[in-house]
Amino acid sequence: DDAEKLVAEGKHFAVMGMVNAWPVGPDLTWLPELFDRGLRNITLNHAGHNQFSDSSRPRAQLNDNKQEHVGLSQLGRSLVATMNELGIIVDVSQVSSQTVFQTAELSRAPIIASHSGIKNIIKTARNLTDTEMLAIKKTGGAVGIVAFSSYLRPSLPGQRPVFGAILGEYGTTNLAEITASFSAEKVEQFKIDFAAYEKEFPPATVTDYVDSIAYAVNLLGINHVMISSDMEHGGGVTGWMTAGEASGVTEELVSRGFTEDQIAKLW
Repeated sequence: DDAEKLVAEGKHFAVMGMVNAWPVGPDLTWLPELFDRGLRNITLNHAGHNQFSDSSRPRAQLNDNKQEHVGLSQLGRSLVATMNELGIIVDVSQVSSQTVFQTAELSRAPIIASHSGIKNIIKTARNLTDTEMLAIKKTGGAVGIVAFSSYLRPSLPGQRPVFGAILGEYGTTNLAEITASFSAEKVEQFKIDFAAYEKEFPPATVTDYVDSIAYAVNLLGINHVMISSDMEHGGGVTGWMTAGEASGVTEELVSRGFTEDQIAKLW
């Protein structure tokens, strides 16, 4: 009710979401409290399986089997049902293919993939197949195309070893984590190293990003596609590295012939 009221007044709003249901634990009885505190979206898992569902990216560090639950666990099915009952959106970004299809079949409300890419463009486990996206659409839901460079265009020759060397040196490429973990001198050295990496291997551009949006719109229709950023760990693309550059996405959409109404729906 508040959302509709705010939109009618020309205002914007944000809702709280959780990426990875793992902290919910085995006890679903406190989900109503989380809902009362404002939680409106839960991504079932992240990198690595959890007690609710299989991830698209099993992690050896967690001793993940290739398929732990073969989709949703029984507890995961209960989680989806409870989220439906409360009015918490079920988010299938990050999950395995079986989890996508099982969730789409089970959910009594539209589901979303809040931040995903197109597997037909980049064949990574993290991206969605056309069939998966159509299953999400069938629920009445939507797919958020994520502005994350490596999910939008292939790596350039020699790129992965250089990136791997930086990751090996610092353990992460998340500037916030590096700032919290290292001395000021080490942080500055990381900035120099990463700037050199991006100069040699520039990230995807807004043009690449809108290519994926256009693909999804052609497959699903304008009512089932969303714009999605992923900037908190360096997922921005050239032309949309910060929120202040968001108009560049709109400009690219305009140049492709998207109408004002269509662009409003995407945003």
